[in-house]
Amino acid sequence: MKCRQCGAEIADDSVFCPECGARCDQGGQQGQPQNGAQMVFCPNCGQPVEAGTVFCPNCGQPVSSGKRGGLLDKKKLLIVGAAAGAVVILIAAVGIGKTVLGGIFSGGGDDEKIYNKEELLYIQDESLFHANLKKLKKDPIEYTDELIDTEYDPMTGMITSYATLRAVFTQDGKYCYYPERIDENYTYRLMRIRTGGKKEAEKVDSNVVAYTVLASGDVIYQKDNSSLYYWDGKDKTKVDSDVSGYRIAEDEKHIVWTCYNDGEDYDLYYQKLGKDEEKVKVESAITRLITGNDDFSKIYYEKNDNLYLVEKQEEQTKLASNVEDVLRLDPDKGTFYFTEIDEDKRMASDFVTDDIKGEDNNYRWDRLRESLKTYEIEWKKTSLYYFDGKEEQLVADQIGGTSVSFEGGIIFRQNGDGEGDLPKVRLSEISYASDVEYRIADSGDDVVYCMAIGNQVTQLDTDHLSSLRSDSDRQMVYALEGEEEDDEKTLISINAKKGGEITVVDEDVEAVEGILGDSIYYYKDIDRDHYSGELYCDGEEAVSDVAIGSVVKVPDSSMVVCIVDGDEDDKLGTLVSFKGGKSETIADDVTYYDVMGEKAIVMLSDYDFDRHTGDLLYFQGKKCETVETDVQAFFAKGNTGMCP
Repeated sequence: MKCRQCGAEIADDSVFCPECGARCDQGGQQGQPQNGAQMVFCPNCGQPVEAGTVFCPNCGQPVSSGKRGGLLDKKKLLIVGAAAGAVVILIAAVGIGKTVLGGIFSGGGDDEKIYNKEELLYIQDESLFHANLKKLKKDPIEYTDELIDTEYDPMTGMITSYATLRAVFTQDGKYCYYPERIDENYTYRLMRIRTGGKKEAEKVDSNVVAYTVLASGDVIYQKDNSSLYYWDGKDKTKVDSDVSGYRIAEDEKHIVWTCYNDGEDYDLYYQKLGKDEEKVKVESAITRLITGNDDFSKIYYEKNDNLYLVEKQEEQTKLASNVEDVLRLDPDKGTFYFTEIDEDKRMASDFVTDDIKGEDNNYRWDRLRESLKTYEIEWKKTSLYYFDGKEEQLVADQIGGTSVSFEGGIIFRQNGDGEGDLPKVRLSEISYASDVEYRIADSGDDVVYCMAIGNQVTQLDTDHLSSLRSDSDRQMVYALEGEEEDDEKTLISINAKKGGEITVVDEDVEAVEGILGDSIYYYKDIDRDHYSGELYCDGEEAVSDVAIGSVVKVPDSSMVVCIVDGDEDDKLGTLVSFKGGKSETIADDVTYYDVMGEKAIVMLSDYDFDRHTGDLLYFQGKKCETVETDVQAFFAKGNTGMCP
């Protein structure tokens, strides 16, 4: 499989990626699309994947939620399997109601504004309930007891596409949209109800697979026949058929989508939102969408290995040819990096320097020379380019891959001398023509790390880097420095603003959790049997015995929460907060948690994986209150986590 952090090929049973150090055993289920499955675009590689997939099986990166600034990651959407029959335990839905499965552009950042924090939707006995967290003494309101189709038993097998479901409030909090009669194909009847349930719910449409609620309360939704519709609260308007993915502009006045074409290509369309607006066909037979700016006046796409820009749905410009991958594209400035692969078949003799002369020259060497002229080797060279908005510029030849990008730059691995010349092998060092391939492979071990700002390259005074993390805004990169076989490495920072200046953050570091806010969190003294360790922050010890992968940032705060004393068998532990050098206990026996603020955390505790139920608790700064018992799941709004 591929690592979802860096895309490196790794063993299927890997816990940590040996290349970047990211954890590999937590997150969404991957698999092949089933018949009739709805497809979306991966925002990183552009390949179609099944709707509901959390991490792309092609490149390993998180699949976009569709809303710019709302990229799904492992802490935004959690799907948990039990031994006998798995169910979704925590279903994430951004409170603003704009999460789109079916989105085709990437975003980023966890701290988008959270609306309606006090309103909570949860599932009990396969019914959907609404509770007001500020008025817990009031009885919850049952919105529907037909959440699951009566002919479908969700406990009979693994529910992976359940993650496509959404139950959200409109931004003004007046309405709630929710699914009803979910069937084995994960299609459902989309319903809308006045918040509080004082009026009966109304049906939007049937056989829905994905939807987006706009700030106005209008809805864009897709049906199981791949048709896309717009509903203004009264009437529905068909946007198009055979839609493979769609995206709403940030101003919610424009929409772009793609339709299936013959083979593996897609047709790209644009339209202003509204009942009477006409669609515009932007381009036919594109390979993938790359990105677009906030109002879609600029859209970047790939076709036939070429990268194009279309402006205002009219003027199209080819920006680059022979594109293998696009990196760090700024849609407004039009700057980006891209890689180009030169694949060629060469004769082994092209790689050999003949150093046999004089008395050593005999029939054996003549026979080897002839063999080298007929032995074919596939030669692959990857070059890195920078497009400055006007033209492409070569950054480096023979790169070994890109490690991390940040605002205005990128760090990459450079093979050999980086001049692009063919590696050479001495004739005296080989016995057979096939030996040349092995010698070429060994020559690639000479790797240096470089940083590019624009097309200006600086070689970094370091090697053997892993677990690279980028704080893009500050142009700061963190990485572990040390040999691959070393369990303990040195954590360093690389300051791009200061020409790649390297500073040691800490020693004896075993794993990196990530950059949360302006701080770097990492682990020492890892207990690999229990998958826990000592959590550190910016060189100082923070919390002991933390379950690795459980750390979640509190939105709009420097506080984080995490699980300590985790029980890997029962998958529960103590939820604690950390801020300003102090840690405090929030609740015991917690399995899942949704963090909306320092005084707004929802969680499931004492979760029973046989019964698929637990106690739903709400923490409001001082103590936890019980919302309900025997709860199966809840729809989250903030940054989510679980006990690994």
